[in-house]
Amino acid sequence: MVFARMVNFYSPTRRVWIFSPSILALAFVTLDVVSFVIQLVGGGMAGPGSNAESQKKGLNIYMGGIGMQESFIVLFLGLVIKFHYDQLQAEKDGRLREDKITGWRWLIWALYGCLLAITIRIVYRLVEFSAGLGYSNPLPSNEPLLYVLESSPMWLAILVWNIAHPGRFIHGEDAKMPPSWLSRLFCCSCCCSKRRSKDRDGDLGQTNAEQRRIRMGPYSALDDDHELQPVLNLDNTNRALYSPAYLVSDTTPGNTPSTVSASEDLRLRTPLAVGNDRGVSPEPPSYAPYQSYKL
Repeated sequence: MVFARMVNFYSPTRRVWIFSPSILALAFVTLDVVSFVIQLVGGGMAGPGSNAESQKKGLNIYMGGIGMQESFIVLFLGLVIKFHYDQLQAEKDGRLREDKITGWRWLIWALYGCLLAITIRIVYRLVEFSAGLGYSNPLPSNEPLLYVLESSPMWLAILVWNIAHPGRFIHGEDAKMPPSWLSRLFCCSCCCSKRRSKDRDGDLGQTNAEQRRIRMGPYSALDDDHELQPVLNLDNTNRALYSPAYLVSDTTPGNTPSTVSASEDLRLRTPLAVGNDRGVSPEPPSYAPYQSYKL
């Protein structure tokens, strides 16, 4: 992971040979996990409760996993050396920025030291179990040698990254890793799922709108900025009838005086009935449902 970030941050081409930083991180992390799984299986088969044949088979599997891990480290080291060479050439040609000239050197030597410490531990493990677990092999029971050739190298591998911590050198706009093809694949799947969900919601909203137009009948063309109000119509007998129409406001939306509230500004103008001395409609008007006026 550190090497992938180094390539992404310091390399002018942001590649090592044909490998991008995201591919480097994904490939070598996956290979390392595979080797650890093989070692875990072999170590479980060579446990104290197993017979001699099972222990021998388990040790062979375990040593195969360790050898596989070392082969991956050798391939990884080849890419690190290629990156080192490319950086020296870029620095010689003046293709490196001034703020990226010295930082990569600290990290590359820390990476070399870490790989060397891990290699010492792997070589010791191979030698330790190459003669089996019998009494003829003194290495598995030699505790001081275990501390010197296994514990100490791993401790140094951790210490070196505390001294040359990547966060001291890799920061800023270029420090963020680009997404890999795998993450883009998952992102596209997620985005497509969200898009399908939005399309379904849109279809549902369109269906509801169509149902509303059917239910409202001739009044479905009214905008949301208007509401229904009774106005006067006369039939053949000069009887007052009421029909819905648009609401007329005394104040233009957006210019309502501060002393008049929105509810006071909206008023229904009920016309007087014809042929009624009291000026009251003989029948109570029926109002269609209305919506609030948008200001």
